[in-house]
Amino acid sequence: MDSKIGILATSIGTSLIEEASKLAFDENTRTDPVNSLSLLTPSLSLGQEVTGVFDDFDDYNNYTQNDTIYSIPFRTVCRVTYTEPSNPDGTTSNRTWHKKLTVKISSDF
Repeated sequence: MDSKIGILATSIGTSLIEEASKLAFDENTRTDPVNSLSLLTPSLSLGQEVTGVFDDFDDYNNYTQNDTIYSIPFRTVCRVTYTEPSNPDGTTSNRTWHKKLTVKISSDF
């Protein structure tokens, strides 16, 4: 049972990551490229500009989702942060050309 639940959770996470990866890197790069880090969204402003509208990668910051598959409830919580290429596991409050999406999926099962 644990392995089946794990596979379902992985499927939810993979789908979400694939959706986010198709979007523009930043709200300010949706229509035009930017050549300065100062033009990117500040780290404290990462997230949806309009509730329910996902048009750039960091719109998934603080996003939560509840799913039920085969009567098994799952809760997904996302966090988007800037990261340094020299330390991809870490985060930084500085704007960089790299963002990281962390997806955590839990279930009472």
